[in-house]
Amino acid sequence: MKYLYFAFFALFFIQNLSAQYGVETDPLTGKKGLVDPIDGRKILPFEFDNVQPWASDTLVSVTKGKLKGLYGEKSGRLLIPVAYDEIDLSWQTGSKLGYAGVKKDGKLGLYNFKGKQVLPTQYEYVRAVFADLLVARVVGDTVLQFFDALGKPLFKTPGYTAWPGFDNNTTEIIRADNARYFRNKKGQTVFPENISFGRWTDGKVVMCANITGKVTNHGLLSWSGDTILPCIYDHIIPVPPGRFLVKTTDRRIGMVNEKGAFLIPLETKQLISEGHVFIRRAEFDRYADIVYDTDGNVLLEKVNFVQYSTNRLYMHPMPVPKSGIYFLANKNGQYTGNSTGFFNADGKVILPMEYSDIQFFSEKHAILALSKGAYTIWNLQGKQVVPGRFEHLKFCTDPNVLFGVPEGSEKWGFVHLDKPGEARFEYDAINNFLWSNYFSVMVNKQYFLHAPSGKRINNEGFVYIGVPGREHYEAWRAAGKKGKLVAQGTRVQEYNSPWVGFDEKGKAYEFKALEEDLMFEAPPMIEELIEEKD
Repeated sequence: MKYLYFAFFALFFIQNLSAQYGVETDPLTGKKGLVDPIDGRKILPFEFDNVQPWASDTLVSVTKGKLKGLYGEKSGRLLIPVAYDEIDLSWQTGSKLGYAGVKKDGKLGLYNFKGKQVLPTQYEYVRAVFADLLVARVVGDTVLQFFDALGKPLFKTPGYTAWPGFDNNTTEIIRADNARYFRNKKGQTVFPENISFGRWTDGKVVMCANITGKVTNHGLLSWSGDTILPCIYDHIIPVPPGRFLVKTTDRRIGMVNEKGAFLIPLETKQLISEGHVFIRRAEFDRYADIVYDTDGNVLLEKVNFVQYSTNRLYMHPMPVPKSGIYFLANKNGQYTGNSTGFFNADGKVILPMEYSDIQFFSEKHAILALSKGAYTIWNLQGKQVVPGRFEHLKFCTDPNVLFGVPEGSEKWGFVHLDKPGEARFEYDAINNFLWSNYFSVMVNKQYFLHAPSGKRINNEGFVYIGVPGREHYEAWRAAGKKGKLVAQGTRVQEYNSPWVGFDEKGKAYEFKALEEDLMFEAPPMIEELIEEKD
């Protein structure tokens, strides 16, 4: 129960801090502004009716009366003047490519995130198809106008809307009657237009198409219109390179190549693509999946597939593997203790199936493998990088730092992967603040502050050291402290007691008791936060 309570509180705090990131209200005027929640630097003045951070807190839209504008949150630089009825930051308009749409008196224009208006506010439709290709259509027209990244006209072509094509050099044009065709970035035809209802996938194969007549099902045609797969399938999804998931009307799924040959046969079991491999999901047994390569060869059978583990560590930002896919496998088709291994996407064994649990988070972190009640530490080459076994072991946001308890001990310590021999296990508990990566370390019922490296940076013991709340940050800024507030603590366990704030170097500053009660009980022992292992 304590574990669940702690996890819930931590998750609630992270979400609450994220939802309120930097937006504050002037109590005298009621106007909103933006400040850095750590060091209190004023980013936007308190003169807006609404302030809304967007795009992982790198952009912020503002409202004055009925008019809206856009700022760069970290810089506070004005990107779009507060002079428009609407600001469009949707991906359809081009926010992921560095553009935002604006609307004034019913007409649309386009800005880039450098603060330059690249298309004037005079269109019915605007978007960035690519970072270097913009498109617009005036009210009531059936012609699309294309521009470069600076708004210089390139070419015109009949159409109603436009989308990215089958590669980074082609644009798919959709007419008002939903007919489709393609142009390259110079406006030139890229393949014959005698194919109706066609969607090109890779410049070689047309999906869901026919030469004449209306298509009611999906098929594959060649560039010249030759049939690769007849138009009898319920759905087809292109998956690179040159592979297609095919679903029949009776819900069987298989995989074909660009010649229409079935590399994975049709079955009623689910088939999905995960990067370099295909996984046939078992209908009832979660440990009976089959993993295929892109040529349909079986890599492993009876597999529990995972891309990477998201339940081992709450991190911001969440790391994602950049090359390759990894999966866990169970050799008996059921969880029976020491039967889990770790594999690369090509089926190569990284760790053999000799473990009851394997924790993998990102390619920068080590692999934690549990066997016979203890953890060992490995790298992606299958080499044990730290000698010994551990009763408990935890990731940190720093991939080089772990903390845990060695086998046969009750004391916690820090393990540095580059210097594992220097680890010292002498602490009663370690609590990691994942959003700042500092630590609260308990020794003899007193808490000490440690840096992300694991080094102690304040030698005074406190009854509690924990994560600052919003009121702590506000009090820190009001006192004119220049450094960042990374932790807060108390010397006594009393309601509304005075508190101290710690900067990045561990220096403690005295503060009066907060008006609202933000004092929590001292964090439980780490052992109480860990679920029992099998």
